[in-house]
Amino acid sequence: MPRLPLLLTACLFAILPAAIVNAGDVTLPGTTRFDLAARPDGGAYRIFVVRPDRPAPAAGYPVLYLLDANAVIGTAADALRARQDLEPAVIVGIGYPTDQPFDIPRRFHDFTPPTAAANLPAQIAPGQRTGGQTALLDFIEQQLKPRIERELPIDRRRQTLFGHSLGGLFALHVLFTRPQAFQSYVAASPSIWWNRESILAEEAARPVISDGPVRLLLTVGARETRNRMRDNTAAMAARLGASRDIEVSFALLDQAGHGASLPLSLLRGLDTVLSPLPRGLLEAPASGQ
Repeated sequence: MPRLPLLLTACLFAILPAAIVNAGDVTLPGTTRFDLAARPDGGAYRIFVVRPDRPAPAAGYPVLYLLDANAVIGTAADALRARQDLEPAVIVGIGYPTDQPFDIPRRFHDFTPPTAAANLPAQIAPGQRTGGQTALLDFIEQQLKPRIERELPIDRRRQTLFGHSLGGLFALHVLFTRPQAFQSYVAASPSIWWNRESILAEEAARPVISDGPVRLLLTVGARETRNRMRDNTAAMAARLGASRDIEVSFALLDQAGHGASLPLSLLRGLDTVLSPLPRGLLEAPASGQ
C-alpha cells in the first residue's frame, strides 16, 4: 500500500478527535504534588514541587515559594525548564485542593489581615473570613519548609516568596513583619488598597533588617488603575528604594492588566532571583542558535 503524502497525513491527524490523538492526561515533567493540612485544625493546601533536572550546587538549590500555584505552576515549571541559562532551582507551589485556578474564599482568608466588615469590598460574600496571614506564614515556616528541606537540598540563604494581588499583599506583610523568613520577595500587583491601606502602617513600623539587605521586586501592570494599584505600587517602590536594608527593583509591565500581570511578573521574578550561569557552564545553546 503506498504511503500517504506527509501533508495529507498531517491533515488527517489534524481532524481526528482529540481523544484519539491525545489520549491520557498531560503531566508536568519533574513536578509532583501532595496535600498537607495546616496544624492544628487548618485547611489543607495542595503543594506542587518542581524539581530541577540538574545537580544541586554545593550549598543546595535556591527555592521559590509560589502562591496561587493552581493558576501558575505550569507556567513556572515550563519557564524554569526552558531557561537552561539560569541556575537550577526548586519551585514550591502553594495552592488548594481544587481543579479551579483560584480558591477565592481561601485566598481572602489566607492572604489578608483581620478586616472589619465595613472595609470589605462590596462584591465579597457576607460572612467572608479574613485575617489568616499569620496562620499561613506559620504553616510555611513550621510545616512546609521543613518537609521540603527533608526531601531536597535547599540553600536557606536563597529563599524567595512570590505573591500576586492579595498574594502580593501577603508577601509585603511578611517582608514588613518577619523579613528574615525569606531573602527575596516578589510582590506582583500587590493589593495595597486592602483594608484602607493598612499595609502602610506595617511598612512604617517595620524593623530594620540587620542581616540584609533583602531583595524586593515590585511589579504592576500599566493598565492597573483600579484602586490606584499602579500608583500605590510605584509610590511604595520609591519609598522603599531610599532604604539601605531593602534592595528594591520596580517593573511597570507595558499594556498589562491585572490578570496578565501574574504570569509576566513570574517570568520577571525568575530573572531577578536566579543568577545566569557562566556561558561555559550552559549545557546546550539556546533554542534556535
